[in-house]
Amino acid sequence: VLEVLADRFRERADWGNFSIGDYLDYHASERGGQPAVIDDAGTVSWAELRERADAIAAGLAALGVDPGSVVAFQVDASVEWYALRIGVSRAGGVGVFYLECGLL
Repeated sequence: VLEVLADRFRERADWGNFSIGDYLDYHASERGGQPAVIDDAGTVSWAELRERADAIAAGLAALGVDPGSVVAFQVDASVEWYALRIGVSRAGGVGVFYLECGLL
């Protein structure tokens, strides 16, 4: 069932064969200094977000995270959430994201 839905999205061009990391690389190359994420702590550019995601991916790989590893974390909607989401993906891990109970 999921593959049928995925094919439908690809046919309609809703999805490409690109990862979230591919999209980040594209935007970091095309508009590196422009804002990617703005949160209470400030603004992070596309290039800075890519640097953070790459550092997280390298750190996770050094800890033994490889394709298929499950990585769980709890963080609020922030720059860190985006960097973790992409970094886990780049390391090949599968992210499990928890929300704080107070956010529900």
